[in-house]
Amino acid sequence: MSWWRVDHGLAEVRIARTDCEKYADRVESLSGTRTLLESEWKAIYIGLRKVVIENIAKGNALMRLYQHIVQRHSRHRDIEMVLPEVSLPPELESPEPPPLRLMDVTDQVKEMHQ
Repeated sequence: MSWWRVDHGLAEVRIARTDCEKYADRVESLSGTRTLLESEWKAIYIGLRKVVIENIAKGNALMRLYQHIVQRHSRHRDIEMVLPEVSLPPELESPEPPPLRLMDVTDQVKEMHQ
């Protein structure tokens, strides 16, 4: 019985060592992730901003076209239509992306439990 306990304990130590090495490899692989994520974030932000600007231009053009068509086919051509101008949201005003916020692990745990 006493040898069984020692062997069982050694097996746990071996498992712990292999798990430790496995997690060390994962940490090592994630060490460069921050810079990769920041470069992707910049590309995503610039692409998103470009698409939003294009959509705003198309939306404003469609509203002007709608206004022109309504006024052309109306009996009362002197009716003034005031349509809203779509503008860039404040989050996308800057041509450079805002810095990525590092989320604290405790914040992630709180979000998971909510």
